[in-house]
Amino acid sequence: NGWYLELPGLVSPHFEVLSGLSKKTGTVDIVDAGSNVKYKFSSQIQDFGEITLERTNDGSSDDLVLRNLIDSSIQSGTKYAGVLIKQHYNQEVYRIAFEGLRFVEENYPDFDVNSEEKQNVSIAATVDTWILL
Repeated sequence: NGWYLELPGLVSPHFEVLSGLSKKTGTVDIVDAGSNVKYKFSSQIQDFGEITLERTNDGSSDDLVLRNLIDSSIQSGTKYAGVLIKQHYNQEVYRIAFEGLRFVEENYPDFDVNSEEKQNVSIAATVDTWILL
């Protein structure tokens, strides 16, 4: 169960949470001088916002592969095209194709030696466009 990120040459380890998936367009307000009525039109500029992926570091080699991919993207600004896939009991539930995915932030929890909590890592990314398939 979880989300998987497929990029050319890579199928990522699973993510437990995908959040922030959104798209919106701007609004242009035009006031009719004769009637003082405000009309709203679409600016037709689409914004796909920022998504967040969360996963638990499990000490596997996948952690290192993903960390290297994210570091490379943050340092170089590399963008990727690929697919996010949601599976539930090994059955595909959702497939989201995207273009222009660029990792922008990686957040780690507090490193408390007395904690019994999982080490959840939060990864923020921007996308140029996405579509639910």
